[in-house]
Amino acid sequence: MEMAKRFLIALVPFALLAVFSGNIAAAQDDGFCHLQGHILEKGGGSPVGGAIIEMGSKMSVSFDDGYYNMTLPQGTYGVNITSPRYKTYTGVVNLTANMTLDFELEKRPTESSCQTAGIVMAMPLAAVGLAASNRLVRGPGKRSG
Repeated sequence: MEMAKRFLIALVPFALLAVFSGNIAAAQDDGFCHLQGHILEKGGGSPVGGAIIEMGSKMSVSFDDGYYNMTLPQGTYGVNITSPRYKTYTGVVNLTANMTLDFELEKRPTESSCQTAGIVMAMPLAAVGLAASNRLVRGPGKRSG
């Protein structure tokens, strides 16, 4: 009995693979194409996780390893890929069959955070200082005047 149970558990990954593969083939037969690939950093090849891939009215997000996938009707699509630390990628893809496409994103130039850090920090500190001086003058529960 235990041996049969182990055998069935071992078959689960193969069954899932068969179902997934069948769905991809069926999708293409219905005029749909399965698109997959990776979003990578240009030059370095590092994966870009969290990139937003837009094609027509469909959207996908890349996983931490840069992998993305979509199922779309056959046709020509404008591709728009965005990620906060990278320049936006814009291109065109003609889907006629299931495809694997990798895209490379170029890093944005880094900006110095020193200029904004002083401004961002000054406002909260001034507000905290004002609130603290107000409490010292009035004290809790006391009315001024």
